Amino acid sequence: MGDTNMPNQAFPPVPPTPREYWEDNDWANAHIAEIAAAYPNLWVAVVDKQVIASGKIIADVRKAAETKTGKTHFPVVFAERGIHVYTGQSPFSNQAFKDQQTTSSAIKYKAHLMENDNALSLLAIRIL
Repeated sequence: MGDTNMPNQAFPPVPPTPREYWEDNDWANAHIAEIAAAYPNLWVAVVDKQVIASGKIIADVRKAAETKTGKTHFPVVFAERGIHVYTGQSPFSNQAFKDQQTTSSAIKYKAHLMENDNALSLLAIRIL
């Protein structure tokens, strides 16, 4: 039925997410426009309803926030600003992984931009 070489071990239950995490996450979502204006296209860590760290590399932001606060569980959000076109490029370099993806499990966004009367218009987003 399964791999018989796998050890049968029980894992401890995952502890519940702290209430403060959800409060900070809700605050970040409610204030994302202001956060994006102040920290455009950066990762930001939110603790006690304020941005505590920001930067281009999420791991560095998380480490800085942990160092400043001593906490390890807090939301980190991307403060996206402006028009971005995501072409569906995989962050994985493993070709075998790419080859195993199926249409139903892989979501690819393809956007087409057209210049019309000096304005960029988003024509289509296709989910394959």
